Amino acid sequence: MVVFGFMIDFGSNRSGASHFAEIFRQQEWALLNGVVLEFADCVEIGTHSANDSSCCYVRPPGMSLPCANWRLERMECRVEVLRRFYDFLTGCQGFRFAQAGWEVFDELSVPEILSGEFLHDKPPPGLVISRELWIQARKPKTFLSFSEYAMWCPLVADKDYLEIARAFPGEG
Repeated sequence: MVVFGFMIDFGSNRSGASHFAEIFRQQEWALLNGVVLEFADCVEIGTHSANDSSCCYVRPPGMSLPCANWRLERMECRVEVLRRFYDFLTGCQGFRFAQAGWEVFDELSVPEILSGEFLHDKPPPGLVISRELWIQARKPKTFLSFSEYAMWCPLVADKDYLEIARAFPGEG
């Protein structure tokens, strides 16, 4: 199974991860196609093995492939879920970084992000980092303001969201 989801790293702030998980579990998103996503059973708190940091893992129901819900297979639904996640994240604080996508739980290299070097090169589109991490990395120009608390490698046009929503090259 290919897993679609969100990963939010809180570093040593385990209570921040717990608080985020508690709030996210209460979310219900009514999508434009009539599907309602409930997150009560798809948020977990874990520890990232690379640096022992507290993380929240969110796996939106029915979004992994093969998809159990054909109404969520559509690219427009995935893009809408991505937009909702980023909208939700703008009101959050206390995390070090967050990313959405396919197999994001395995792809993100926490030490690489924390070193700050690759943030100047070509960070993954949609990566959100705390302002503290942005300053620590010497304010990479690839990041723009995301919220009062964070910066991001922006997703500007629909094509940017589609790139993350694609499960495999050429899809959609």
